[in-house]
Amino acid sequence: MTIADLLTLFHPGSGRIPPYLAGRDVERARFDAVVRNLSNGIAADGDMIVYGPRGNGKTAMLRHFTNNCVCDGTRPSILWMTPNDMRSLEDMTEALADEDRGLLDRFSPVAASLDLGIARLSTEVTVARRSSFFRKILGSLCSRAPVVLIVDEAHNLDPGIAGDLLNASQAVRANPGTPFFLVLAGTPGLVPLLQQSNASFWERGDIVELGRLSPEAAADALALPLADAGISIDRELAAEVADRAYCYPYFIQVWGNEIACCLHDSKESTVSADTVSKVKNKVNNNIKSVYRVRLDELVKMNLFDISVQVAGHFLENGKDRVSYIGMMNIIRQAHVDLGMDVRDPAIAETATRLASIGFIWGMSPEDSMSTWYEPGIPSLMNHVVNESMQMDTSENLARPFSRPADLKA
Repeated sequence: MTIADLLTLFHPGSGRIPPYLAGRDVERARFDAVVRNLSNGIAADGDMIVYGPRGNGKTAMLRHFTNNCVCDGTRPSILWMTPNDMRSLEDMTEALADEDRGLLDRFSPVAASLDLGIARLSTEVTVARRSSFFRKILGSLCSRAPVVLIVDEAHNLDPGIAGDLLNASQAVRANPGTPFFLVLAGTPGLVPLLQQSNASFWERGDIVELGRLSPEAAADALALPLADAGISIDRELAAEVADRAYCYPYFIQVWGNEIACCLHDSKESTVSADTVSKVKNKVNNNIKSVYRVRLDELVKMNLFDISVQVAGHFLENGKDRVSYIGMMNIIRQAHVDLGMDVRDPAIAETATRLASIGFIWGMSPEDSMSTWYEPGIPSLMNHVVNESMQMDTSENLARPFSRPADLKA
């Protein structure tokens, strides 16, 4: 690499593959194991469900996996879709047919009912026949070559379409000689959406919970790409920057990008404490937008006051995580204080909504069978509490001044 390459070394917020995919070795091994089976004509045993708060690199991770998923010289056909491509069975069928237009010719007379001008199935074809047709198209595509279908932003799927897709995946994988692997990726909102679908078996697939990086992996994500570019950084300093980024992958990329740009301008080849100090304000300005968006979401979802109490618990008690029951109790007390419904379904719904936007993150550590909650972004909790204090101060200043009774004339 040259010094000019520093300007394009890191990719904050773009969904592009990072210069070094840190801390996802376990997930890659699970993905690669399925691809090996696909190359031998064996379908996946189940679907892969990848979910986690925004900014943790789900899309980038999957792009890295698919770009490198060649096994024994065999590369599966990789199909990427989003909910915009899958608003109906017709949309999904059309997307598959685009991979091989000859597929439609092999499915008369149903194919004959297609209006090819707009690539829509005729309304005369029943929903059941549409589902069957979609499964046959998918199965035929897989019989020619292994297929990996990745649906990104899957939390925005229609629950009915999600069910149709999961059912089709199960049907196709059950047939010999149709190597197929379905990956659904999204925010924590993906889980309640799948619970609404008409497929009850999704939780028996390969569930991948993608949260923040470990301190070691976060430091690697910063230091190793810089080293490849000929830039040296002390390991302790890399760990310090990772800590400032709260091991949040998006923030790591922001820090890396600002550091790289600073070194490009200064023509220096070593990251120093002075370098970090120089870029600190630019980094903070870049991540303010994240705080603003999340704060707006909390307010619009009527979750701000609850989020302040949840954040206060983490900050006041100095805890990195709390148990499932602990989180339910924290939210229950917030409901009590705010005069809200304290029944269990209401408490669980609030936890789900806080998790859906990444304010809290519920996960099951590898060494535990229990569910624990931690901050989605620890610094966001600081921001929410600070905003709450400023709001209180502003409200007090806005009130008309009234002298105490004993001082009145």
